[in-house]
Amino acid sequence: MYETKFPTGELNLDFIDGLDKFINFAVQHPSRINVTKVRYPCARCDNKKFLHTDMVKEHLVKKGFALSYYYWRFHYNVEASSNLRWMVSMHCDPPLNPYQHIVHDAWGQPGAHEHWQYVPPTYMQEPHINELQQFYNLLEASKSDLWAGCDYSELSTNARTMTMKSELRMSQRAVGGLCQFMEERLPKPNRMPSSFYKCKKQMQT
Repeated sequence: MYETKFPTGELNLDFIDGLDKFINFAVQHPSRINVTKVRYPCARCDNKKFLHTDMVKEHLVKKGFALSYYYWRFHYNVEASSNLRWMVSMHCDPPLNPYQHIVHDAWGQPGAHEHWQYVPPTYMQEPHINELQQFYNLLEASKSDLWAGCDYSELSTNARTMTMKSELRMSQRAVGGLCQFMEERLPKPNRMPSSFYKCKKQMQT
């Protein structure tokens, strides 16, 4: 969607189609600051300006979308739509750590280099919404440092803890004691689960 033209110079019709969908979405979810204009997510302004929709379309065709604009987070009321995620395809791939790759593969979700589809959550079945939320919880854990500046993520730490339980045949009580011990002694704030139950719950989401 984000390539305005083909290498031959021809206009990319998929871009125009995606642009129309974006404008419709932005109009249906007006900003609390300005209900007559929409934020302008071009590569230059990066959602810092408001323009009328016709001007937004014209500028986006000329300059393209801002990089890494995966979620249209600036174009809906966050408080009213906190559990809605509208995903779009991007051609600028952010790097994924190994645990992010594992999460993507395990859940059968496409990586950042593949195409996400516009799927309005209001039309989803409830179980599918729950599955997506579980996927995002794991993905968030794979990107969250155990504490600020730590080289290990929350997910990698929990995965290693559960692996140790299996390899060393540790009891649930022993793992729970280890988790509590680490949570109490690591720098605050930290994301170390304080019990075996919390550690296991995340790995089963």
